[in-house]
Amino acid sequence: MKYYCKLPSVHYEVKANGHVAPCCVSKTEYKDENGIPYNVSKTDIFEILNSKHATQIRNDLLQDKPVKGCDQCYFEDKQPGAVSRRVRENNHFKEFSTTGDFVHRYVDLKLGNTCNNACMICSPDLSSKWAEQYSQANWKFDRTNNNKNFKWYENQQYWDDLLDNIDEITNIDIYGGEPFLIKQQWKFIEKLVELGHSEHIILNYATNGTVYPQHAIENLWPKFKKVSLIFSSDGIKDVHDYSRWPSKWELFETNLRKFCDNGFVPYIGFSISNYSVWDITRSLEYYYNNFKHYDNFKIWFNNVYNSGSDIACLPAELKELLIDRLTKEWDDKYKSIMHSEKTIESIISHIKQDAVVDKRIASEDKWESFVKRVQTFDKIRNLKIEDVVPEYKGYIK
Repeated sequence: MKYYCKLPSVHYEVKANGHVAPCCVSKTEYKDENGIPYNVSKTDIFEILNSKHATQIRNDLLQDKPVKGCDQCYFEDKQPGAVSRRVRENNHFKEFSTTGDFVHRYVDLKLGNTCNNACMICSPDLSSKWAEQYSQANWKFDRTNNNKNFKWYENQQYWDDLLDNIDEITNIDIYGGEPFLIKQQWKFIEKLVELGHSEHIILNYATNGTVYPQHAIENLWPKFKKVSLIFSSDGIKDVHDYSRWPSKWELFETNLRKFCDNGFVPYIGFSISNYSVWDITRSLEYYYNNFKHYDNFKIWFNNVYNSGSDIACLPAELKELLIDRLTKEWDDKYKSIMHSEKTIESIISHIKQDAVVDKRIASEDKWESFVKRVQTFDKIRNLKIEDVVPEYKGYIK
C-alpha cells in the first residue's frame, strides 16, 4: 500500500506546546471543528484521539488515501537508500491489525521546551534557552498564544489517564526540551515501577547528554523491559560545541562513556544539517575508534528539513565540494556503526536535491535564512562558524 500507515491507529505525539499529532514527522495537528488545535493541558486525550479529525485521518489511511501533512514520508519513500517512518512503523506493528478505532500502544511525549541548550537546528518551541536568545536578538517568539502550553505536563489528569491505559502500552518515548530536567516524568516512571507495569514497557529517551540521572540508572531503568537512549550530537569536539551550544564536548563525551559502561548504550542521534554535514566522516572515525566495541552502539543519521538548515539548500559549488569530500573520505568500515536506515548514498542523494518537502520555498531563500541565522547568533554568542566550518569563508556575508 502506497500511503497506509498504522501509526495514527496505535500512536500519538504530544508536542512540546501541548498540541497532539499523529506522529513527530507529520505536519498535521489534531484540530477541533473550528480548526483550533487541541491541547492536552485543557482537553482529555481520549476526546482528542476520538475526535472527528483524528478518526477521519485513520479512515483515510485504511483506504490507502494520502493524508495532508505526511509529505515527508511520501518524499522519503521515493529516495534511494532511505526508509521513511511510515515504512519503519508499519513493519514494527505488522502483527497488529488496525481498524478505525484508536488503541493505545505507543506514545511520544515532548515534555515542553525546558532545555539548557540552544542547538542551532532548534527553536524556542523546543528550547527555553532559545527563547532567551530570541529575546536578545529581538526575534519574535509567540509566548502568548493561549492555545499553546509549554508546561502541559503539569496537568496531572493527563498522567492519570495514561496510567489508566498502561496495560495496553508497550512503548513510551520521552523527549524534550531536555527530558531529564522534568520532574513529572520521573514521578511517572517511579509510579510504573511501584505498580509493576515497568516490566512490559520499553522506554525511549532523547537527551542532549548534559545530565547523568544516576538514580534512574541504578534503581529505575533496570526494572523496565528495555530502555533505549538517543544522545543528540551533531558532530564532535568543536563542531559539537558550535552546533549544540552551550554544551561542551568534554561533558558529553564523559557522560556518554558513563552510560555505556553502566549498560545503557545509546544511539548517537546525528542531525545532518548545514552546521554538521561537513563533520560526518570525522565523527564516524571517532566513534568507530572509541565506541564500536560496545554492543549495539550505532549512529542514527537524520536529515534536517528546516528552512536555513537543510543541506539541499547549499550553494551549488559547496555541494560539489561536499560530495567530493564525502566520497573520498568514506570508508566501508563505518557501515558497522551506522543505523541501517541511512546510507552514505542516501545522504549524497539528499545533498543533490534542489528543494525538499516544501516546494514553495526556493533553495536560495533557505540559504539566505541560514546566513541570517548564523550572522545573528554568532554575534550574540561571540562565535564564528568559519572557525569550525572553514568551507563557509566567503559565503557568510
